[in-house]
Amino acid sequence: MAVLADRVCEVSATTGTGSFALGGAVNAAHRTFGAGFSTADTPFYTAVAVDGFGNPTGQWESGQCTAFSSAGTLPRTTILSNSNGDTNPVNFTSGTKQIFNAAPASFLASLAFSTALNASYLNTGTLSTARLSQTWLTSTSTGQTVAGGAYVTCTSLTSSTALTLDTGKCPLQYVTNNGAMSVAAPSNDGSMVLLLTNGATPGAVTFSGFAVGSNTGDSLTTSSGAKYMVFVVRINGSATYTIKSLQ
Repeated sequence: MAVLADRVCEVSATTGTGSFALGGAVNAAHRTFGAGFSTADTPFYTAVAVDGFGNPTGQWESGQCTAFSSAGTLPRTTILSNSNGDTNPVNFTSGTKQIFNAAPASFLASLAFSTALNASYLNTGTLSTARLSQTWLTSTSTGQTVAGGAYVTCTSLTSSTALTLDTGKCPLQYVTNNGAMSVAAPSNDGSMVLLLTNGATPGAVTFSGFAVGSNTGDSLTTSSGAKYMVFVVRINGSATYTIKSLQ
């Protein structure tokens, strides 16, 4: 189901809060919704009230249609934002409205692009072999499935006598132990792996803010060049860790 198409912009004289009756392309450089979408599509739209010169007069609405009709009617199914500052249909007054197809900021922010190219969601009418295959993810929806994988660029931490972990920075982090240092638990839920490498003058490492038992895994030493993986997880405010020696 397509949500975007090139150069789609129509006029409408619709008033009130009902579906828009589309009145044709705004000019010869644009297309109608019927030319850009089929009845199975769910296009985004933005409607702007304009004067006789095409200048905005104040009322506007952005939303998504989930039951598009190529017969010239655009239902206002989901309101994303509007000039009233809410998600209710704007009660448009008399006058011309320009209704165009555009992706709202909330939609663009939720995109997760894969490296494959196809025409799953974009319907531009051109570049049929070079369109992005997209998986639409949101930050709050549950049960989302991610197929495939990704490479992670590890994050280097600055050596410090006091290190507070941040699981949101990167799932894979590393630091060099060049002196006595304390490691504090993260303040947000998440998980990470810390590669701890002893430098030329390593010191004792202490941990704070973690809930642990008598066994936290392998022991840390102060042998120069020794490496350890520290597995950290924080769930619902409770943080713990285990240590794996790489020697």
